[in-house]
Amino acid sequence: MKKKDLFFALVLLLVFAILFVSVKKGGKGKYVIVSIDGEVTGSYALTEREQTIAIGENNVLTIINNEAFMSSALCPDQICVKKGKVSKDGEDIVCMPNRVIVKVEGGESGAE
Repeated sequence: MKKKDLFFALVLLLVFAILFVSVKKGGKGKYVIVSIDGEVTGSYALTEREQTIAIGENNVLTIINNEAFMSSALCPDQICVKKGKVSKDGEDIVCMPNRVIVKVEGGESGAE
């Protein structure tokens, strides 16, 4: 391997590392926006008291300590439950079988 190739590989690796860190460092979110089948059904503050929110007939969202997670879902794969907690701006939880999306946002919004 030539010096040029090694230098190019190191620069490329450094660029990818910087991009990875900048994408992973989303700021703390303030709200979760819940939508079912593309229609927004609610907006909830992450900073409010502990909340348990029924989403349709199939999902339950829990908000505790400025983090949200799907505590239960009636779907076979349970991917949304396994996703774990979200709290950073831009993070989301998706339940495809039930057409539910929970997205964390950092901007101002009207919480319910």
